[in-house]
Amino acid sequence: GGVITEQGKICRLPVLWSIKIMSITGLLSRQLWLRHFRRCYHGAGCYGYCPNKGLISGNTALTVGGDVLANRIRAPNLWQLVQAYREHGHHMASLDPLATPTLNRGALVDPNEFGLDPTKKYDISGLVYGLGKTEATVEEIIAYLERTFCGTTAVEVSHIPDEVEREWFIQKYELAMQNQISSQRQLHIAKLMHKAETFDLFLAKKKPTLKRYGGEGAESMMAFVDELYNNAGRAGVTDVLIGMPHRGRINLLTLALQVPAIALLHKINGWSEFSESESCNGDVLTHLTNSIDIEVEGHPLHITMTPNPSHLEAVVPVVLGKTRAKQMYHKTGNYGDGVEDVNKVLCLQIHGDAAFSAQGVIMETLAMANLPHFTVGGSVHLVINNQLGFTTPAEQGRSSQYCSDVVKMIGCPVIHVNGDYPEDAMKACNVAMDYRNKFGKDVLVDLICFRKRGHNEGDDPSFTQPGMYRAVNAHPGTPAFYTSNHLEPTLATELEDTIADYKQQLNKDLDAADSYQPPVRMLQNKWTGIEPAPPTITNWDTGCTIELMKFVGGKSVQIPEGKTIHSRLMKAHVQDRTESVAKGTSLNWATAEALAIGTLLCQGIVVSMFKVGFYSANIFVTICDNYIVGVLI
Repeated sequence: GGVITEQGKICRLPVLWSIKIMSITGLLSRQLWLRHFRRCYHGAGCYGYCPNKGLISGNTALTVGGDVLANRIRAPNLWQLVQAYREHGHHMASLDPLATPTLNRGALVDPNEFGLDPTKKYDISGLVYGLGKTEATVEEIIAYLERTFCGTTAVEVSHIPDEVEREWFIQKYELAMQNQISSQRQLHIAKLMHKAETFDLFLAKKKPTLKRYGGEGAESMMAFVDELYNNAGRAGVTDVLIGMPHRGRINLLTLALQVPAIALLHKINGWSEFSESESCNGDVLTHLTNSIDIEVEGHPLHITMTPNPSHLEAVVPVVLGKTRAKQMYHKTGNYGDGVEDVNKVLCLQIHGDAAFSAQGVIMETLAMANLPHFTVGGSVHLVINNQLGFTTPAEQGRSSQYCSDVVKMIGCPVIHVNGDYPEDAMKACNVAMDYRNKFGKDVLVDLICFRKRGHNEGDDPSFTQPGMYRAVNAHPGTPAFYTSNHLEPTLATELEDTIADYKQQLNKDLDAADSYQPPVRMLQNKWTGIEPAPPTITNWDTGCTIELMKFVGGKSVQIPEGKTIHSRLMKAHVQDRTESVAKGTSLNWATAEALAIGTLLCQGIVVSMFKVGFYSANIFVTICDNYIVGVLI
């Protein structure tokens, strides 16, 4: 869409409608008019709607081939068994690190009901993807399906409406679950998790009354985020924006966003997180943030954790808006040229289980996840699933089986992971990232873990959840569980030395915390040169000429030649505005809005518009023959 200016300027409005200004001298041909103005709001080519090179629904490149279909037809019972495990395996999976009894709400799969020959070797081409051979016995196939779909990870994909996406996701998941992690990578994971636990234990001892919302019991999130950085860098992502609530936030800040522990201890001791030269008000500990630049295999990656404006999931629309703004700034994703392989700006949303299924802001933002001008090309969701909301157990806090069930409204794939298995969390991360990069849609990983202490460390959860916390207190802790079961004994000494050095450093940081001088953080890097507003009242001349306002007012209701609009709009909107603008009196509110926006555009000033519940007087778009033909500002 666009507007006509007296000066013939070209102006762009990167918001709900693209604004391209057409010269009043008629320099643009009718063909350019059609090109710029006759674009469907939801159509390819419209500004803000430029899908990447990922799979478009209906692309035959990844559809099931004839040989695969023929093999499924030859072995229909085996194919039904595979599908049954894929669809119902999550009901039988070992997803709870506490192994507490849960209500079985789904049908179990009995292989004996499928009439398969236990002595026969079946051709499994196109039936399963990660077994590593083309033929297998029923026993081998069942063992593979149990391990892949009923182990410490499970998937839900049957609600994905697109067959190609489902097939792609299952194939990617099955192959990823067979990957092995190197011993050095295992050591790195163990160090991250033990440091996170050590920091929590240190604060519990030194600051016992602190409300820190620690990450104890959910340390596998460290492995997930670390792997996300690696995957993002390799894929060509340049920016990662993280929005998260309070649980585990300070652990991520210290270990994944390079905030020095001394800076957090300085804040905990009552000092401001800002330098003395900055006139800023501080925030609570669990709303703090940081931005860093790292390199992943030679690829630069900028990472930002956004401040949480309020509580829990209130940060979600904030981080989505910032992600979209960065995509516009970098001209990537829906604001790119359509030839890039990956959307270079990634949104990572970290949630709590109870809030994710309870707060309306989640459903509201999901509802806009795939809309043009709102989508960010897919968010990666990580749910830190404590299986408890303050003192409310899951079965009393929601009607659905999983806290993640709300994402099924947009056909979002879900991977459930037992929080005691950080390597599985990493594999799930890679599948999620590859899906997001390929399809530009949301994907969710449900990390089922536990909360070691009370909601804010100040309450005793055994009062309200005695059974659960007997299991929690008997659990050795996720870092210790992982180390004893997966880390090579030869690496244990290096791990112990690392943790000992970290404890020593934390004690030094605590001793020096009061004298710590925070560095200047505000208006740095790309914000350099911007000055804070002075503490004085300023006056601005915001007026414009009568001639300009009449010009803008007339153009705001100009109908393209040969087009018609609704007769009531012609009378109540077009004619009334034309008359009131000509007289210069009796302007209604909608006309004043149009004049304000139009005159700003004439000055080359970008205007962002979003308004819920437009009335007929607020019309900026004319509709003809079921498509949009022009923005009439």
